[in-house]
Amino acid sequence: MAVARSGFGAAVFEEKIIVLGGEIIISGLDTLDSVELFDPATSSWSFVPAMPFTLHGVPAAVSNGALYVLGGADEAATANNFGRTLIYRIENNF
Repeated sequence: MAVARSGFGAAVFEEKIIVLGGEIIISGLDTLDSVELFDPATSSWSFVPAMPFTLHGVPAAVSNGALYVLGGADEAATANNFGRTLIYRIENNF
C-alpha cells in the first residue's frame, strides 16, 4: 500500500484487492478517506476515487458489481459508528 494503515476495509473484485479507509495511529490518530487498488498481476498499488468522508473499522463486501462499505467510525481510536452505508458501482470507480 502507498499509505500504511490499520483498521481498513478490504474486498476482492475480479482478482484485484480494494483497500479503503483506515487509520494512521503513529501520526496523531488520522482517519483516512483514501481507496487503493492492488493488482496481483502487476504487483502494483494505485489510488482510485476516495470515499466522501474518512472512515476506519469498516467492513466491505462486493456483490453484483458493487462495493458495499458498511458502518465504520470517522474518528481514529473511537467506535462512533453512524450506521452509514456507501455503495460504489465498481465499473464507474475502479
